[in-house]
Amino acid sequence: MNEAETSKEFPLPEGMRLRTPESDLDDFITQVRGNLNFAQVHAEVYPKILYSGRTKTGEIKDVTLRDLNYQLFLFNLITVSLVSSFEDFMQTICRKVLLRRHNFFGQFNPSVSWKQIPSSGNVDIVWEELADQVLANLESGKLRTFAKVFKKIGVVFPSLKSKEGKALEELIRRRNVIVHNKKKPDKKYLEIVPHPKTYTSGVLVINFDYIEEACNLLINTSRDIVQQLVKKGTLEPSELEEEPKQSAKSAK
Repeated sequence: MNEAETSKEFPLPEGMRLRTPESDLDDFITQVRGNLNFAQVHAEVYPKILYSGRTKTGEIKDVTLRDLNYQLFLFNLITVSLVSSFEDFMQTICRKVLLRRHNFFGQFNPSVSWKQIPSSGNVDIVWEELADQVLANLESGKLRTFAKVFKKIGVVFPSLKSKEGKALEELIRRRNVIVHNKKKPDKKYLEIVPHPKTYTSGVLVINFDYIEEACNLLINTSRDIVQQLVKKGTLEPSELEEEPKQSAKSAK
């Protein structure tokens, strides 16, 4: 659920307004914060509504298995959404890097034949098709693809040796576990977290704190990548500006 959809279901406090995204980074951060807001509302408000009819005081009592399963399902769904948004954003950035610096194509040694690219009078369409094929050929796990593209241009992507890199890898693999292994840790996940916390059913434990940490991780990682790209001149600051220009002017 994005922030616009969230605000429709759960209006923001009076005086707060949503900004219209003006860049890819801004749009991504809006999506992440929307998911965080959605998780927070359900973590704090939903239980109160759920239990208010059970006791006169509205205290949380007699938590049923179905209640717990609902919240578990919700948080897992949000995790999948967060990872999907992050991968889409990174894919977009990698594609823009290739399109802005055509000389980068050769550095990836793509096994792409020009015959595969449709003839067109518009050279931009040719470059776009080539960029798509290069990214498709590099793909062997999304994180590794992004790391390869960024490494070629001297941009550091969080490695598995760093705290951020391990957390990012855990998040991506958790998403795969949720989607492909019924939320139960598989061999690849256990390589990252040898002794994960699980419920008696064997599924991974997940709560609001995890969602909040994941959101902060993705926002900080994305900001750092964008800042590195801008410093190197690979992408223009105006293209990935996080704050709207109007707000900067009004602040003066």
